Amino acid sequence: PACLHRRCINPAHLEPVTFKENAKRHWATITHCIRGHPFDKANTRITARGARRCRACGREWMRTKRAKSSSTNP
Repeated sequence: PACLHRRCINPAHLEPVTFKENAKRHWATITHCIRGHPFDKANTRITARGARRCRACGREWMRTKRAKSSSTNP
């Protein structure tokens, strides 16, 4: 069994996995977006490519975008 310590170099602890599986394990350890919102079921959107996106950040981005467009358009 793998010990899952990042810096462990003991060959007995290594587990051969595909790049995809390794990436999946890495992203599963990230529980919050860069702005601190949780990646939970209600706040996470999965893109067509399989990436996780924060719904709260998406709403904030859209609100900012709409505010900018309404202030520049008469």
